Amino acid sequence: MGATDLMLRLMEAHVRLPDLTLANEMQAIRTVAHDLSGTATVELADGRHVTAVEIQSAYLDVVRSHVGGIIEPTAEVESILDLWERGIRAVAEDASHLVDTELDWAIKRRLIARYQERLGCSLGDPRLARLELAFHDVSPERGLYHRLVGQGLIATVVDDAAIESARTVAPQTTRARLRGAFVEAASTSGQDYTVDWVHLKAHRGE
Repeated sequence: MGATDLMLRLMEAHVRLPDLTLANEMQAIRTVAHDLSGTATVELADGRHVTAVEIQSAYLDVVRSHVGGIIEPTAEVESILDLWERGIRAVAEDASHLVDTELDWAIKRRLIARYQERLGCSLGDPRLARLELAFHDVSPERGLYHRLVGQGLIATVVDDAAIESARTVAPQTTRARLRGAFVEAASTSGQDYTVDWVHLKAHRGE
């Protein structure tokens, strides 16, 4: 999300970005998702074949070139760039330990590898399939996330109090604040209502 934010800042400033348009987006996603080596190539619209590592590195380079200009250098920006670079290196060098408490794929890979070694089984074993489901289960009771955080195996960015505040208190300079106030007022008064990106509508005139 941090990398996307920095890219959007450049796009909003009309910065010329490298032409890395994919020839077939869905095929590229499948190719990259099934490749642990970082060497699989995807086809670009202009006929070139490049790796996901090369694409990510090109975008990282252009973002770095605008830090101190369009992108204000802050501790948060530096943290994003550091993690982005380590994520690319983790794939390119088969060194997932560089990010195995921070990036989802690396955390999951480490967890499955440990269980596979402990059980002495193949990747097709149903017990690993159950583990994978538990990894993605967001339930605090059934999912693995909170247990892994408690064991120091997943690094967190913000604490639970900040998450709860973000969940219940909308940013005060956004439309979300108005929508939230409208929904709360309509619910309190028992009115049926509809809310979308454009309209806030109470279904009774009063």
